[in-house]
Amino acid sequence: MDILAADVYSNKFADKDYKSLLALAGDKPIALGEVGNIPTSKLLRNQPRWTWFMYWHDPSMLQAEQKAVWEIYKSKETLTLDQLPWIKAPKPKTHYPILK
Repeated sequence: MDILAADVYSNKFADKDYKSLLALAGDKPIALGEVGNIPTSKLLRNQPRWTWFMYWHDPSMLQAEQKAVWEIYKSKETLTLDQLPWIKAPKPKTHYPILK
């Protein structure tokens, strides 16, 4: 196993589930393979081992959801593609945040 990922389609990023994944993964990375709701900055501070998440974008999403996307992209708890030290492109196109 290289990476252990979980799908969370509700807004229930339960701490007990997070701890169970950590126990299974050991020192390997864990990820949110697919999420229905974007994790918050507070959640990422409380569950810091998530390495990334993939949010299923809905073109008809509400303005509040769009705001949540931009808030997490700008959060101290996430890195975006343009912030990765090994990316040499002068203006890379960022699609999804990568978690610290």
